[in-house]
Amino acid sequence: MSEKESYLALILIFFLSCTDPAPSTSPSNNSIPSEGWTAVNSRFHSLTTLFDCMFITSNRVVVAGGLGDFRVSENSGRTWTEFFLSPRNTLFDIDFLDSLNGIMVGTQGTILWSTDGGRLWEDRSYSQSIILYAVSLFSLDQALIVAQNGVILSTTNAGLSWGEQNSGTNEDLFGLLSVQDSEWIAVGGAGTILKTTNGGGSWNEVWQDSAGAFFNVVRAGSTSFFVFGEAGRILKSTDSGENWELVSSGVTEALWRGWFQSETTVIIVGNYGTILRTTDRGVNWDSLRRGVPTAIHLYGVSFMDADTGIVVGDGGTILRTTSGGL
Repeated sequence: MSEKESYLALILIFFLSCTDPAPSTSPSNNSIPSEGWTAVNSRFHSLTTLFDCMFITSNRVVVAGGLGDFRVSENSGRTWTEFFLSPRNTLFDIDFLDSLNGIMVGTQGTILWSTDGGRLWEDRSYSQSIILYAVSLFSLDQALIVAQNGVILSTTNAGLSWGEQNSGTNEDLFGLLSVQDSEWIAVGGAGTILKTTNGGGSWNEVWQDSAGAFFNVVRAGSTSFFVFGEAGRILKSTDSGENWELVSSGVTEALWRGWFQSETTVIIVGNYGTILRTTDRGVNWDSLRRGVPTAIHLYGVSFMDADTGIVVGDGGTILRTTSGGL
């Protein structure tokens, strides 16, 4: 079994272990950490894995995970309210266009669409029961989704209907990011990096190797990007994704998601409490592990500004920082 298959199998075990659907509100946590990361007291269901998080305003933060677990904070992540959305499928990725319009995707073709900041969600699911891994909402009506078996979906009518694009690969696609206008980068299994320059009319393979899957892609500047995944691998492009080169991360843990803070600063999270930060465009990567349990895997990261951010992962874990993770 490959490393990627092992991770997915572990994730499925977490999903099947979560049972209690009752909404609840977390106790107040008034402590303000002076440095590093502090666990927020929000473990409503200790086995519910959380996969993504996003600040959609300076105060409102949303988190999504296993069995439709959806959590909302109205005070920058200090306290949380938990809901379970129907259908009760695992939610892998969140994207908001602005403070009101957002989308989430997950297993069984699940697509949920919101126009009120995530308070209410409408089911716009795909007709086939496939795993949808990542989504990008780039207008009020238009979105792209990447999925298992190389499937790429697009909509031009706010998810009322979905069409398939020809990706040219059968590899699972885990990450997606807009470069500019009609240009996109998608990454996935077997070291696959795809790019389109015509809005998905055609996709070209710009990188493929046998060193392991890439799980995500993050912006690193106006024309610079990082892709990352298994065994701590990070690749960098400085020409909008046309060419890539390997950079040293200094770790061997799987890396799952990244956050672009500035032209020089990017944060990436991964297995065993890994939080990496570069402040020099990827030449060096520092560890931001202060206060982070090393036994947990981290799958999501989002910052409100240079100082205040959260990471999420195993066992309902939400960690918060007000010092940039330092």
